[in-house]
Amino acid sequence: MKAANPGRFSRLTIVATTVFAVTGAFVGCQGRDAAKTSDRDHSAAASSAAEAPEPNRASDKRKAVAEKAKDALFTQLSGRLMEVMQTEGPAGAINVCSNEAVLIAESVGKEHGVEIGRTAFKLRNPKNAPRDWIKPFVEQRTDTPQHVQLENGNLGALYPIRISVKCLMCHGGENDVLDAVKPELAKRYPDDQATGFKLDDLRGWFWVEVPSTGTQLISVNSTSAGGALPTQSALPGDTDALVQLGKKLYFDPRLSLTGTVSCNTCHNLMEGGDDGRPTSMGVSGLLGPRNAPTVWNSVFQHSQFWDGRAATLEEQSIGPIVAAPEMGMPSHDVAIQRLSAIDGYVQEFAKVFKSSDAVTIDNVGKAIAAFERTLITPNSAFDKYVSGDASALTSQQLRGMERFDSVGCTECHSGPNFNSWTGDESDMIYEEFPRYSDSPLVKQHKLDLDLGRFNATNDDADKHFFKIALLRNITLTGPYFHNGAVDTLGDAVRIMAKTQLDEELSDGEVDDIVSFLSALEGEFPEIVLPRLPSRSGRSILENQTAASDVGNNDTETL
Repeated sequence: MKAANPGRFSRLTIVATTVFAVTGAFVGCQGRDAAKTSDRDHSAAASSAAEAPEPNRASDKRKAVAEKAKDALFTQLSGRLMEVMQTEGPAGAINVCSNEAVLIAESVGKEHGVEIGRTAFKLRNPKNAPRDWIKPFVEQRTDTPQHVQLENGNLGALYPIRISVKCLMCHGGENDVLDAVKPELAKRYPDDQATGFKLDDLRGWFWVEVPSTGTQLISVNSTSAGGALPTQSALPGDTDALVQLGKKLYFDPRLSLTGTVSCNTCHNLMEGGDDGRPTSMGVSGLLGPRNAPTVWNSVFQHSQFWDGRAATLEEQSIGPIVAAPEMGMPSHDVAIQRLSAIDGYVQEFAKVFKSSDAVTIDNVGKAIAAFERTLITPNSAFDKYVSGDASALTSQQLRGMERFDSVGCTECHSGPNFNSWTGDESDMIYEEFPRYSDSPLVKQHKLDLDLGRFNATNDDADKHFFKIALLRNITLTGPYFHNGAVDTLGDAVRIMAKTQLDEELSDGEVDDIVSFLSALEGEFPEIVLPRLPSRSGRSILENQTAASDVGNNDTETL
């Protein structure tokens, strides 16, 4: 499946998961007309309150987030109130407002990445007093929705609540409030002001604060909490013995023709999971055509390789063994013959796969893939932020996160691995690169020479389509792009904005986005180098040509 529509709505939204508590009971009842009232410029109502906030200029996206959160709170709390009233009567509803409402508000706030609550001009619980930015509207008795830009950059939203028939049982006049309710109200709220209302009176407001960083940073249908990287990726059959065998194979250069190149040569686990070269160097100094992608978090992808020619880690892990410019084996059969000549491997394969004939290329792929599934880097600053630590990101990183979203990067780089992966897709996703090929940056960096997925499918429709690169630990994996033509991350951000989104970024915007991307650097697991099984006293290589026979005896060059 291809996904290359420049106008496609952003999949990624950014969550400010500020953990807050509304410590008192909610005031009043649900607003049956709140969603029906029309928005207006509040300046017409501000003649008696010059200090009221400026009219809103907030984005439609954040307004939508605020309204969605308000609707969720209305639905959940009113549903719970109705449930309790049917089983315990109106007096039972008071307990919901006192004890359960705070939990419902917290849940809605976390789900939508906002702070949310209710307030009023006649308070039942003083802890629900209006915030400073709300006070002018309370004084005006504002009866229409309001959206204002707050000094801290957040969007403040206010939605009126009106009295319904059921509200009168607890908030009506002396003859409306039920006798069964009065003792409970007096007990819980001796200074209660929230009575004396009539049907359709303005009771109070829902208030919502949407962070300046927008909405949620999780892709559509993502099941990960707040967009944090999963901390486990093992499959049911990934035993420790299988993983340890895979680790040995990953680090063993004897899987290459010359005995000099291992998986780790191009995907160095002591660094960013790549090799730091524009394109990788394989056996005999041969250079491959593409930059080595990182192996860290590679399990969280739709497919493997830049052109997506491998659907799984198992398939990917055995491909380079027979790639001429990489490990250079003439065939998988030759690779298996070499492994089979090492008694330690034969015994270990037999033990792991419970078979006397277990040294096969499929089992090699299974073992390496099992090890690669352990190569994940969770607990980045971003992960901590979306998991509830509001202090995990700096102000510059927060600005960069918002710009990353607003400029359109999230059209492709969404989800917990920032590559559109969500964990429940069956189709592979590719994007056209470069999209705006008339940019002089394309020729300057030779971005259009590689035909991408076409090389794997020979389908003209696949020309210049590539797998979406993951962005985790991107600060450690330069140089950048499929050809490694760009040295710095800042230049890569600037080029991507121009060639993919037709956007010019300022130096400050680039710096902010790079700062945000640095927050994707996670915690790396400790890896102990394995002891490899050896064939005592005998080389495993078929070609035993000595250096002296190569034709260069100049020891100064050795």
